[in-house]
Amino acid sequence: MSVTEISHRSKWFDDIINDAKERIERILKLDEKFHVLFIQGGASMQFCMIPMNFLSKENVADYVNTGTWSTKAIKEAVILDKKVNIVASSEDRDFTYIPRNIRFSSDSSYVHITSNNTIKGTQWASFPDTGGVPLIADMSSDIMSRQLDMNKFGLIYAGAQKNIGPAGVCMVIIHDDMLELVQENLPSMLDYTIYSSKNSLLFQKFNV
Repeated sequence: MSVTEISHRSKWFDDIINDAKERIERILKLDEKFHVLFIQGGASMQFCMIPMNFLSKENVADYVNTGTWSTKAIKEAVILDKKVNIVASSEDRDFTYIPRNIRFSSDSSYVHITSNNTIKGTQWASFPDTGGVPLIADMSSDIMSRQLDMNKFGLIYAGAQKNIGPAGVCMVIIHDDMLELVQENLPSMLDYTIYSSKNSLLFQKFNV
């Protein structure tokens, strides 16, 4: 049987998801402070989940706009009426470069970047120093392609269909510190703390 024929309640499926997590933890050298989650909606769902989880009405987030996908991430945050500060952009040259010497806001809740922009052909060769502000990266097109210093990141997300799995699934790697910042009263399907507590298997919460 393929995974599409296996009950999501079965031990077989539990074994699949736990084995995937263990492999990711080993390859990326994750310690116990990081949690590997599998979330529906692809990477595009994360464009709204991130500001929903980490931004209150008062807080602001820094975004670096380097192409199509970062533009979409900014748009989704704005739709939610969240405060977004575009600290750097390469739009002036049709997104053909990665900005340097960026001044990040010291009071920002997080910094969002897109690590690799396949449409324009630009990639962060090294990741920026955010001055202690949590760094969030959309790594859909280059996750698992190079070694990472995970201590630089508060959260990484990657649409699985690019490199690691079926379309429609998104892998999220989130640090304990970020889980403590999640806002209250979120829809269950959009709350990182619930995904973490349920090993990405939310049906255990709803008993359906």
